[in-house]
Amino acid sequence: PIDETVQKNVITRCLGVSPDVRVDIEGPMPIQQGDIFLLCSDGLCGQFEGKEADMGRILSILPLPEATQGLVDLANLYGGPDNITVTTVKYLGPQQAVKKNGEAEPVAPAAQTQMPRPAVPVWIWNLLAGTGLLLFLGLILLGFWPMLGLVLAVPGAAGAGFAAFRIFGRKPLKPFSRRSGKGPYRSYSAECDAEFCLNLRKTFSELRSGAVGQGVTELQEAEKLARTANRALEEKKFDESAKHFVLAISSVWRALAG
Repeated sequence: PIDETVQKNVITRCLGVSPDVRVDIEGPMPIQQGDIFLLCSDGLCGQFEGKEADMGRILSILPLPEATQGLVDLANLYGGPDNITVTTVKYLGPQQAVKKNGEAEPVAPAAQTQMPRPAVPVWIWNLLAGTGLLLFLGLILLGFWPMLGLVLAVPGAAGAGFAAFRIFGRKPLKPFSRRSGKGPYRSYSAECDAEFCLNLRKTFSELRSGAVGQGVTELQEAEKLARTANRALEEKKFDESAKHFVLAISSVWRALAG
């Protein structure tokens, strides 16, 4: 369950003005090759209230430029009362810049994010303090009561060594290997279905009728895309159908813009 009172237009984190910033890697799951990220103003997401999954569907079926334009066009159709700002990014996997001669180009220091080490549990610090004290006392007592000194020093040394290993032997966290933070995440299915396609068809029909009413005649491209979308819908190829309906809607918008 998500607290609906959380306002989307309130900035909760920022990079600040310092030249050195710590990358925010909070997220609900590891990043995988092919993942797409959408950063937008509420001029976009506010128009998809209650149908957030549609944004994911559109991003999954179209190249990013066409998907981004399609989202903006639909947001305008749904009301578009505010400025619409959209940035989309697709993670293609680890990249390495190369020079013209084919040699690898060194990655700039700013791009080499140093991952932090995991936090040391409190009990490790307590163990180090306790066993360190035993070792210290044991070493002092060795000169007076050797047997008692050994009884204290040996377990003290073993415990202190174990604690030190746990502290200094920590390896940096792997990038994006864990969920951090308590952000209000939601999950939706981005699979296209018949209902989604029918809604897009209805939107296209209404937009086309409005364009015709305004005297727009250059709608051949949009109508061709819509026919392809309808054929795909009849064949239950929902991804293909939704893709062409979105392209048809954008085509009508271009015709309206003249």
